[in-house]
Amino acid sequence: ARAFHTLIGIKIPEGLVAKSEAEKAVKRATDIGYRHTDSAYLYQNEEEIGRAIQMEIADGTVRRDDILLCEGAWGTFFHPELVQTSLETSLKKLQVSYVDLCLLHYPVALQVSLSCLTLLVSVGVLS
Repeated sequence: ARAFHTLIGIKIPEGLVAKSEAEKAVKRATDIGYRHTDSAYLYQNEEEIGRAIQMEIADGTVRRDDILLCEGAWGTFFHPELVQTSLETSLKKLQVSYVDLCLLHYPVALQVSLSCLTLLVSVGVLS
């Protein structure tokens, strides 16, 4: 498998994790101290990541605010109503009430979508 090698010698695998492995991978990563989790509509792994996060919270490994949870909105959702709907759908799949960071994958309608993200911060579903 391809991997990115950091300047300090850490090897980070590149590419998508199979859905069947995503839950285990997130749980393993959290168990050894990772606190950043990346998810996106594009990856189609939100439910698996959500289950892993909820298991780690339930067994006391982490609290929700220990995790930097990143979500990515896909380009087909770059309209204010669609960005919000996309994020709300992802929140349900992830089984959380907010994400810490929302990336706009391949931004095209950037100005309009940014105004929506500002609104989502003000209502508390994006920190």
